[in-house]
Amino acid sequence: LRKVHSIGIPILAMFDCDPHGLEILISYSIGSINSFDQNVRMAVPEIEWIGLFVEDISRFQLPHECLIPLAERDCRKLKQLSEKPWVSQHPVWKHVNKKQW
Repeated sequence: LRKVHSIGIPILAMFDCDPHGLEILISYSIGSINSFDQNVRMAVPEIEWIGLFVEDISRFQLPHECLIPLAERDCRKLKQLSEKPWVSQHPVWKHVNKKQW
């Protein structure tokens, strides 16, 4: 993706609107802890999340029957993410409102 972006093509990505989708987006954006040595070559900070954001649920008044409630593992993932400084400082984190999840 980094090579594609380097020639001027924007990188747009659609992820699930849940803590796991958020984690995947952040991994593409800043890289992965497991591949820290390759992050400079692989990460795409300019990646843009398209699709549904958490605040869109109330903004578009989506009916609750369209939503899948967060499971316990999703809540744990959200808590884990919130404790990582590189996640809480990421621009996409502004879309996370734990009260809406």
